[in-house]
Amino acid sequence: MGYKEKSYIGILVTTTIFYGWYFIGAFEKARNGDTALADFGPTMWWMMGAYVVLIIIAMATIGIWNNAQADEPNDERDKLISLKGEQVSNLIHGAGLFGLLVMVMSEASSFMIAHAILGTLVLGTILGFAVQIYLYRRGI
Repeated sequence: MGYKEKSYIGILVTTTIFYGWYFIGAFEKARNGDTALADFGPTMWWMMGAYVVLIIIAMATIGIWNNAQADEPNDERDKLISLKGEQVSNLIHGAGLFGLLVMVMSEASSFMIAHAILGTLVLGTILGFAVQIYLYRRGI
């Protein structure tokens, strides 16, 4: 398994666990009626900052363990796999944007709109990296 594939797996696992935990907690609170955005705004900012720090730590750890592979230049296969993953991610973001416009026009709560934005970004990231891992495994 190459450095790129390991880094994609690291990002995918970190994103899935981190935001899965956040969304479970957020919607548990929402089920109890705590949907004021003032309560969730600072938490969302802290979560995004903590996520960036965790990704940096994960990438540094993978880079230390695979120091020899980290400096390999991208070949045509890496660029093609990255492009296909980005296409899937952008498709999810576009569909999510359309859904968000529908939510705004139907006057959904700010809690739901904010979490739909975050959910769209997270889902696009997860599916984009999952496609890239699949393509590395399949051997495009």
